[in-house]
Amino acid sequence: MIRISSRDGNIVNGAFVDGGVSPFNDPALQLLMLAALDGHGFKWPTGKDKLLLISVGTGTFKQTYTTDQIIGMPAAEQGLRALQSLMDDCGRSNHAMLQWITNSLTPWIIDRAVQDMKLDSEGGPQLATYARYNVLLESGWLKTTVAIERTPDSLAKIAEMDDPKNMDELAEIGRLAAGKQVQPEHFPAAFDVT
Repeated sequence: MIRISSRDGNIVNGAFVDGGVSPFNDPALQLLMLAALDGHGFKWPTGKDKLLLISVGTGTFKQTYTTDQIIGMPAAEQGLRALQSLMDDCGRSNHAMLQWITNSLTPWIIDRAVQDMKLDSEGGPQLATYARYNVLLESGWLKTTVAIERTPDSLAKIAEMDDPKNMDELAEIGRLAAGKQVQPEHFPAAFDVT
C-alpha cells in the first residue's frame, strides 16, 4: 500500500502489486504514453531527438512444455500456464509497439513473423529514441551473448527471482550482459544535460 495524490488533490491509499503479474511488466510503453498523451497533462514534445526512453529488464525466462505435458496437466495448472502465456503475449505486444513507434536502438526479435522490426522502426513515427536492455535466461542466448554456459535445468532454478540465493548469480549475469548491451551511442548528445 502506498499513499498517493488523486486527480482531485486528495491523498488516497493505493494497492500496488508487482508489475510482473500484470500486462505492464515492462512499463516503458506506459511511461511514453504518460509523457506524451494529452490526457495525462505532461504533453512533452515527441521525436527521436526530444525523448530518450531506456528500459532495463530483470531477465526473461520462458518455461516450455511438450504437447503431452500440457494435455496431461490438471485443468487448474493449465489455467495458470494460460495466464502466464497471456502476460508473455502482452509483454511481447508492448515491446513490438515500442520498437515500431520509436527509433529503436536495440531491436529485439519479437517473433518469427515480424523478426526484430528494424525496418518498421526506421519507417515508423519515431516518437522517441528507445533502448531495451534485458537478459534472456536461455542456454543459447547466454552462450552466444555473454559466454556463459548453463543447462536448461540450472536456468529454471536461477529464474526463480524471488529466491535470495539466486541474487549473486543473477547480478553477475546482468553485469556481463550490460557490458555487451549498453553502448555509448545509445545516449545521443541531444540528451546531454548541461
